[in-house]
Amino acid sequence: VRLRVAALALREPTRNRYRMRLAGLDDGWREIGPEGEIALPFLAPRTYRIEVIGAGPSGFWSREPAVVTVRVAPPFWKTGWFWLLLSAGAVGLVASAYQYRIYQLKRVEQTRRRIADDLHDDIGSKISSVALQLDLATRTAELPEGHRDYLRTLSEQARSVVGDLRDIVWLVDSGRDTLGDVVARMEQAGPTLLPGVRLRFRHEAVSQPGLVLPMETRRNLYLFFKEALHNAARHGQPTQVDVRLGELAGHLHLTVQDDGHGFDPATVAPGRGLATLMRRAEALQGHARIESVPGAGTTVTLDVPDLRSELDDTQDTHD
Repeated sequence: VRLRVAALALREPTRNRYRMRLAGLDDGWREIGPEGEIALPFLAPRTYRIEVIGAGPSGFWSREPAVVTVRVAPPFWKTGWFWLLLSAGAVGLVASAYQYRIYQLKRVEQTRRRIADDLHDDIGSKISSVALQLDLATRTAELPEGHRDYLRTLSEQARSVVGDLRDIVWLVDSGRDTLGDVVARMEQAGPTLLPGVRLRFRHEAVSQPGLVLPMETRRNLYLFFKEALHNAARHGQPTQVDVRLGELAGHLHLTVQDDGHGFDPATVAPGRGLATLMRRAEALQGHARIESVPGAGTTVTLDVPDLRSELDDTQDTHD
């Protein structure tokens, strides 16, 4: 803000004197100088009352000041309406992003359900039909025995594929995303994986059966369980297998103990089965431990310190 002032004493204008003050801000008067120019740079946005008095060569100061009211407008980015619009835009952007995220998650969930239905109703039924036809073919009287055995083998492989396909359908199905669903699936699959073996399945504490798990977490947890039972049946040849599952506040503890042959961990090279267990435990951000003594069975333990840290955006769709 620049102002120029002049007094009415023009005979000797170089001897005129001026003083000014900003009302409410300055404690006293400030000398301006005989040129009568006032420069006020860097004024903050507000309304100012500028008061000026003058004196001629006689030295008498004017009784009433000249007054100029100046309003310094703020830049648009410092106005209330700008911040109000900015806040509203930010809220709208966040809300839109959240709605879009929910929309995408629901689309993924619908796609998962459609894939699960297609696998179950189309491919699964066709493979089951092939297995039944192979069973019927083996009953043909004039079929050579060698061909009969071959068809039985094909029938068993077809049924095995059906079992694997059911696992895939269960993993993909978005309606089976809770910890309780995983426990139920383990109990259902155990006897199939250990035919002729006594299986005892105990869950010591499942405090959050409705805890929603992402598909990868369910997959790694369930396949860790299957691999542990498969290793016990294949290598240990046990008569009894005990499974204990405990969960408290997201901390998961799984133990698979058999009374099979056992082995000496110091002398046995890690095979693919053991490496798979370790890899799945690492994917769960947990820790796997294998203890075995020759003739005294094997114990496989899985600890996941915080299962809730594995949660992903699927929680939002269920909420």
